[in-house]
Amino acid sequence: MKNKMLNCKHSQGHIEIILSFVIFLGFLIMIFVFFNPVQQPKTSSAILEDVQEKLLDYLSIDYDYTSLILTPSALSTITSSKKNCFSVNNTIGFKSGEHLIVLDLNNKVLDSSTAYPAKFKIENSSNANNQLYKLYISKYPDTDIRNFNPYHLSSSETCVELPSGSYSFGALTSDSLVLQENLPALNDYYVNGSYKALKTDLKITDDFEFIVYDLNRNVIMNESLTKHKIKTTNVFSREILLKTINKNATQGSIILGLRVW
Repeated sequence: MKNKMLNCKHSQGHIEIILSFVIFLGFLIMIFVFFNPVQQPKTSSAILEDVQEKLLDYLSIDYDYTSLILTPSALSTITSSKKNCFSVNNTIGFKSGEHLIVLDLNNKVLDSSTAYPAKFKIENSSNANNQLYKLYISKYPDTDIRNFNPYHLSSSETCVELPSGSYSFGALTSDSLVLQENLPALNDYYVNGSYKALKTDLKITDDFEFIVYDLNRNVIMNESLTKHKIKTTNVFSREILLKTINKNATQGSIILGLRVW
């Protein structure tokens, strides 16, 4: 009788161990199914974020910006010299091969040149009282569309040299904005080039199309909307307000409408 009871207890213990193991295994399977990111379909937000990020990487220009501030004595030196330009020491670390564009206070583009590593030469502003010059610097290879337009002074131009205490540079900051000239380039690649190659270049796996508006919602470009006949109801869309800059360093804003499926 005792042996039977002992055998029964042993059997019951084995069953409990097996049940515990089955429950634990089922719990692990549930976690794998519900929390494994490989198995989960991407949400509409994740799909849009992915395409948006890669499009903006393609469209944007990275650049440095600083300001040059002249003292009244510097303005007096420029006026009395009767020269067409002035030069200042390169104390902001501008490097050979980088592209410089200079604007005055009224955002007029001025001719400039660099005698790396010593000097900047800058055309005088037509405003004799202009004390602020804005310097934008891009760092792409010469053939890259993302560079600012160069406006070069003649190498033979003689400029008045400003004393080092008569001017100062502001802090050098970095920024990234959509380059306006990249929008028609993207549109042409999408509509007239190879859409498949474009997706490969951008590393985009989902299909997409886009429309560009100005801030008054006038259409700037929408040719991509005629490229595909969408055969699904799972189309995700959003509109993005973006700041832009062109190759003359003039800034603006657009609305980018994006549809992804």
